[in-house]
Amino acid sequence: MAIEITSDKKNQLLGRRELEFTLPGKLTPSRKETKADLAKTLNVPENLIVIDTIVQRTGSNITLGKAKVYANEELLKSVALGYKNKRGEKKKG
Repeated sequence: MAIEITSDKKNQLLGRRELEFTLPGKLTPSRKETKADLAKTLNVPENLIVIDTIVQRTGSNITLGKAKVYANEELLKSVALGYKNKRGEKKKG
């Protein structure tokens, strides 16, 4: 899957990059697939990426998304909302 980064802003106060991206030619992918592809494209570990939104554009096969890439795990744990990190994971039990 070819991820196209449409916006890449640095937020130095929170120690993260705020990304907007598109995924052309594919139906809405899972968060896990998207996180893996972003990690490969940006050359960062998957555990530092938090997917905010993944939305299929109505009437087309283009998916739009937003994600945040943190500088390290300590910043991720202190700044990111916990429920967003758990999205896309299999439920225990």
